[in-house]
Formats: sequence, structure tokens, C-alpha cells
Amino acid sequence: KSITKELMSYHHIPQVPYMKVSKEITLEEIEKQIPYPMIVKPSNGGSSIGIKKASNQTELKEAIEEALTFLPEKEKKEAVKKSCQRTF
Repeated sequence: KSITKELMSYHHIPQVPYMKVSKEITLEEIEKQIPYPMIVKPSNGGSSIGIKKASNQTELKEAIEEALTFLPEKEKKEAVKKSCQRTF
């Protein structure tokens, strides 16, 4: 999904605001760039699997944590490793 978004941006195809989120990005940084309500989607998978709507910071945190569960095992380990540096 994130690659598709990048390709659309590159070709100047209009789309809703988005950002690729990692453990290094704080909830406050996300809130500065994207207004509520927002949709959180895992970067892998298809269809509507793992999509959550967040209307406030508590829901945003929960949605991001759930989206991380859809990552392949290798990416989960890296996300957990990075979460030791910054915790939501």
C-alpha cells in the first residue's frame, strides 16, 4: 500500500493525506500531519484486513498497535527492537 501511495504521489495523482508510520514517529507528529478522524491500515495484506478508524489519540495508538500485528515476523522483530527506543 505504501509503495502504491508513493507511485501515485510521484505521478501527481490526487489522494487523501497519508504518511507511512514507524515506531520512530510519535502520535503527536502524526496528528500534526493528518486530521481526525483518520484511517490506519497495515502496510501489507490486502482488501480491508486490519483497517481501523481512529477519532482520537487513544484509538490511534490502539489502531497502530493492531496494524503492527499484521507485519511479517521479521518486520515485527524489527518493530519491537525499535520500540525499545521510543514507546507510544
